[in-house]
Amino acid sequence: MLLIRSIAVGGIIAISLASVASAESYFAHVQQVIEKEAMLELGTITSDGDGVVDIYDYHHGAVGKMLGSFKVNAGANPDVRFDIGMPPLGDLLAILNVGGKIVATHVYHVDHR
Repeated sequence: MLLIRSIAVGGIIAISLASVASAESYFAHVQQVIEKEAMLELGTITSDGDGVVDIYDYHHGAVGKMLGSFKVNAGANPDVRFDIGMPPLGDLLAILNVGGKIVATHVYHVDHR
């Protein structure tokens, strides 16, 4: 009886892990460069759970100060727009956190012309 219960519990754990491993979170941005404006147009953000996106200044591979954060829902979040209050000085790094874990990152290159 104990062996059968152990096998059943192991099967449930394996199924749970398989579903987590197949879930995906990502930033889908159609433009290579975003405009240098306070209102950022970040494209679609897909998250495997309710989460938070933190936006940071990002210059020459170094993460700078946090410019803001916003919540996303599980699934696809289309046409995400976020106002950071002023045009960014450099490129931007977006970090998607779900359940306290980083599940996706994306560097947005800003048009500085």
